[in-house]
Amino acid sequence: MPVVLEAQAILEGQVLSGRTRAAVLGANIVVRGTDEGGASDSKGQFRFTTTSSYPLTLDITHIAYKPLEVIVASDTTLILLLTPTHIMGEGVLVTAPHSRAAADVRSAIEIVTAEAMESLGARDVGDVLRPLPSVTISVSATGKQTVSIRGSNANEVAIFLDGLRLNDANSGVADLSSIDMNDLERVEVIKGGATTLFGSGAFGGVVSMTSRRPDSNRVAIYRGYGVTDPGDQDLSASASTRLGPLAVGGRFSGKARRYDGNVLYTKTIGSLAAVLTPRFGDLTVKQYYLNNVLELPTGQITQSDQTTLTIASYTGSLLGSPDWALFLGRREWGWEDKFFTNLERDLAESGLTARLSRQVNSRRMSSTFQLDYDKQLFNGTNSSFDSFGGSRVEQSSRLARSDWGYSAVLRFLSDDVHPLASKIRWEFGLRGDRIDTEHNVNSFRGSTLGGTVDTVWSLDASIPRGEQSLTRRVGVYLEGSTPLLYYTFFMNQGRNQRLPSLNDLSLWANSVDDIDKADQLAAEFLITTDVGAQVIIGFLTQIDPTANLKATASLFVNQYSNKITYRFLSDAPPVPLNTPSARVAGYDLSLEVEIWLRRLRARWAYQRINLDNPFIFPNKPEARLAYQVELRLGWISGVFDYYRDGPQFVVFNGLATPLQLERRESANLNLILRRQLWHAQVSVAYTIRNLFSDLPVLRGDPAEKGLPPPQYYESHRQIISLRVSL
Repeated sequence: MPVVLEAQAILEGQVLSGRTRAAVLGANIVVRGTDEGGASDSKGQFRFTTTSSYPLTLDITHIAYKPLEVIVASDTTLILLLTPTHIMGEGVLVTAPHSRAAADVRSAIEIVTAEAMESLGARDVGDVLRPLPSVTISVSATGKQTVSIRGSNANEVAIFLDGLRLNDANSGVADLSSIDMNDLERVEVIKGGATTLFGSGAFGGVVSMTSRRPDSNRVAIYRGYGVTDPGDQDLSASASTRLGPLAVGGRFSGKARRYDGNVLYTKTIGSLAAVLTPRFGDLTVKQYYLNNVLELPTGQITQSDQTTLTIASYTGSLLGSPDWALFLGRREWGWEDKFFTNLERDLAESGLTARLSRQVNSRRMSSTFQLDYDKQLFNGTNSSFDSFGGSRVEQSSRLARSDWGYSAVLRFLSDDVHPLASKIRWEFGLRGDRIDTEHNVNSFRGSTLGGTVDTVWSLDASIPRGEQSLTRRVGVYLEGSTPLLYYTFFMNQGRNQRLPSLNDLSLWANSVDDIDKADQLAAEFLITTDVGAQVIIGFLTQIDPTANLKATASLFVNQYSNKITYRFLSDAPPVPLNTPSARVAGYDLSLEVEIWLRRLRARWAYQRINLDNPFIFPNKPEARLAYQVELRLGWISGVFDYYRDGPQFVVFNGLATPLQLERRESANLNLILRRQLWHAQVSVAYTIRNLFSDLPVLRGDPAEKGLPPPQYYESHRQIISLRVSL
């Protein structure tokens, strides 16, 4: 029997926006008259084989761009430039359906994709956020990572994973070290302080993380090994499969770190996900489990920390009506530890979030309406005993807060208002909340010397309070282009309100320092002004159609009233107090260039923040300068990044007078080798953190020298990692 062999040609290239030269994700490239083709990835790249002979015709389509027809006469690397159509919203609406960041009033946003995280050699979320302008990462001696945006405090930044808020009910802070980096698809950082669709009280901005979805038959393994410290390790394994409209997947990850320079901290993270995609919508169910256990060889310190997240979301049609989004999430957390025999803590927390939203779009107006409910419950018991002084302190608290919220964002579009301005959009955001708080506390402080109990101070109180808050925001967004450049500009002003955290209420109620103590800890208010612009210039287009220069600038002013600050005491926890006014202002600038068919990319960024009172906003650098260079040469790529922080005031161990630290700097290098071996995609990375630092990972006890705890992220580290997927 004769055998017929068909010649195959390989078609590859990149799909870009003709105006911005940005990569276009999800463009369909099909050989006309056949079913052969492919889709562009997040870098705009595509590659597929065809049995058609040259010349052939390609049809390129995308929901946000005009169709394109290209005739290919021979083997070549294609650069396809698409022309955007005038639809409501930005490109992020296409890449992330029902994205709240895209539907809100326009603000300064930074987006980091999974590919960019891998190129940076990021192993923790802090590694991803640290290079971004106006973002500061703080790390405790136990590895807890918190984020500050534009000088804000950590409890003012709302942290979300797949739509579920991670900030704990007690302190209002979220620990980024508990996030599985290998499970993230993208990270969005919203820098504005008056967001409408992300709940109440997000004074300091928003960090929204989106995890990977199981969408194909795939197995992946990741292994990281510390060269400078064998205890510095990562391990992750995942698998997913798809059967028609149903896809399921799971992942298990573990990591070990010596955050304090001595003790080994380990975390295990597991997740299960199921995605159902019928014709009328998209249903996702996912559960996360985190376990963190610490026990010294002596057994003197034992710590157990468990977190469970359960998430269900749906986007699509309801009763024949399109563009609905439903969300239901639950967070449960428990903590038990014992420090020697003197301190015991048993803490538990649960949270429930429900959200219903609808997008209504027309040619000249885009609207988003949202109803949400959030409930947080915290129960905690703390017991401490001083075996030398004979004093004993006991405290039990039950703190509950429920929030009913409604919000609406209206965006009105004007087209063709001027030859240089193709779009002007007026934006209005409004959010209202009814917040009920119940605070029950039972505290005792006394002495047990001589075998008798001498009560020094006690409190048994129940403090209910109900309040309403209102967030308002108005802005304008402008974009336009000329044959040489494309630009965007936005400006908005908003007013936000934030109630004291449950931890603030507990500290205030238990305070024994009544000096200047008001009858009630009041809510704080913020008036924020945010201005930003971006210009993208194409150059050398005849030689390199992908070459572009991107300049970005943003300016902000945050004016606070009744700002909650803290008085530090030598023999008691800090006391929260309302300060009449406070102000943070600043700006950030960045310049980015891409040339050589996007093989070479360089970025420069500078930020400046003016804090009128560093006691209110501690641990924030006044200035930061950053550089980043990325080079891609076939299957070899490398990224070098450097940043330098200016002087800052830090609070260490509750000192009433902050210490002023000189500038800090860090340089990092990540080299990656990527190859296709049979059916497997294999990459090997060699990462050097703090390239020029002489601080080793392992150090002695710094407390003996009166120094702050060692910073794991400031030590010289070398890591080798292997990633295999098939």
